[in-house]
Amino acid sequence: MLHPRLLFTSVGLTALLSVMGSTVALSGSLAAAEIAAEAVAADEITDLVENLDHPDFEVRETASRRLWEEGPRAISALVEVALAKPPEAATRALHVLERHLRSEEKARFEPADDALQKLADSERGFVAVGAASILSRHSRLREERAVAAIRESGGTVTYGIDRSRSQQWWGAVPGQTDAETALRGLRPASIVLRSDWTGGTAGLKYLRRLKHCRDLKLYVVRSSKVPLAEAQKLASALPGLDVQERGAYLGISGMDTVSQEICVVGQVLVDGPAGRAGLKEGDEIRELNGESVAGFSDLIEKLKDHAAGERVTMTVDRNEIRTGKRDRMSLEVELGTWDLPSLTAEAQKYLRDVKELEAARRELQNRENEAEDAPPTEASPPIER
Repeated sequence: MLHPRLLFTSVGLTALLSVMGSTVALSGSLAAAEIAAEAVAADEITDLVENLDHPDFEVRETASRRLWEEGPRAISALVEVALAKPPEAATRALHVLERHLRSEEKARFEPADDALQKLADSERGFVAVGAASILSRHSRLREERAVAAIRESGGTVTYGIDRSRSQQWWGAVPGQTDAETALRGLRPASIVLRSDWTGGTAGLKYLRRLKHCRDLKLYVVRSSKVPLAEAQKLASALPGLDVQERGAYLGISGMDTVSQEICVVGQVLVDGPAGRAGLKEGDEIRELNGESVAGFSDLIEKLKDHAAGERVTMTVDRNEIRTGKRDRMSLEVELGTWDLPSLTAEAQKYLRDVKELEAARRELQNRENEAEDAPPTEASPPIER
């Protein structure tokens, strides 16, 4: 006879194995059911696709509606229709894809955007034109989503003034405030893929969704793990995109000089690493960690080998205007990450001016309304002489 404890253990083990077996069987049944459901859905999508050019108009309309209801899983089939089926079916496929693109659900609009871009790049003439037209119609929406995706992936986007649109859109949209229309005068001026970039190479697609890349600078930080060659491929497809590789962040700009062999500091961000270390505009950076610096571009090249958080020593020459002396000093700088503001200084001033002008316009409008509502004044009687 088994010891009671052994008997309990034996019974418990048997029960456990039974439960595990039931769980495995249930999981297997659920998996099989899901596979079967997907197979049915795939067959249904195939049937719906075939009905996109059915002779009966109502059947075609129902197929279009049902393909929308099928959601993202129907998108790849819609692409195949647009590339291979007759014009009626292809045009309907484009319309369904556009509806997905307008959706507020990321699961719909993200693959739809990719699909329409693929069709816009295709060799099927009318489909490529139609897809490109859809993307163009929703260019502003696509740019807003792309900027949000870049920021969510660890990139920074800084807006500057679009001089070709800042005046064009000034008060041009009825029913909108000047502040709202003024925002259309801004455009992405620079994008930085920082060391904490999570979008990988695939995330470069978001740059293609910007309305234009004229004068847009893309800074690829070496530690972002995005190969510079891949970013440069993108530049070849987007005229006006300037791709540059960067290292750790210093927070300065270079000053134009006659000699390119001298690194003269231009603008210095007060809250940046260099500003906190005491670097000033007009300083000449002679050495970085004991190595001579031959111009601003050479400084940029040397910083590529350094990461955020590292401390570097700069040898700096400073001209004291009051004394006329030239002092050499050593500054220790803790390099930072590329955390740029969302607006350039020029864009910030532009929006401040817009708000001030909008306030002035409202004040003027209020005065005009008050003058219209005021009771008419009686004419003064003539003066007897």
